[in-house]
Amino acid sequence: MTNLIRFLNLKFSEKVFLAHCIIVLCFIRIALSLKCASFIMRTISAIQVTEEGDQKTARMIAWGVVACARFVPGATCLTQALAGQYLMARHNCRSIVRIGIERDNRNNMKAHAWLLSGGFVVLGGQASDMPRYATMVDI
Repeated sequence: MTNLIRFLNLKFSEKVFLAHCIIVLCFIRIALSLKCASFIMRTISAIQVTEEGDQKTARMIAWGVVACARFVPGATCLTQALAGQYLMARHNCRSIVRIGIERDNRNNMKAHAWLLSGGFVVLGGQASDMPRYATMVDI
């Protein structure tokens, strides 16, 4: 009930933005489930981006993606990073998705994805956590 009250108290433009975020998250989640990652990458790269990301836009997108991801089952760090990258591109801001892996104490491998823009982490946690992971790919 609290989430509904918070949503109803938002400005109209914020409600529209959150609706856009949840649609993008759902689309990317479904596409990843169907093994259509290449389609997602082509869609994002087809958007012409000319500007460096600014912190105001990045904070707004991070807020929207994190808020909506709680309502999308299986919205992993990769789903969120790709959704954020798409939204950043739609706001004419360059960004990259960095995927890294680390080994834990039991020698198991753990993967994580971050969205980076303008030299800062937009989604995926703190920049201080990144050195623990070996970078596999920047998208």
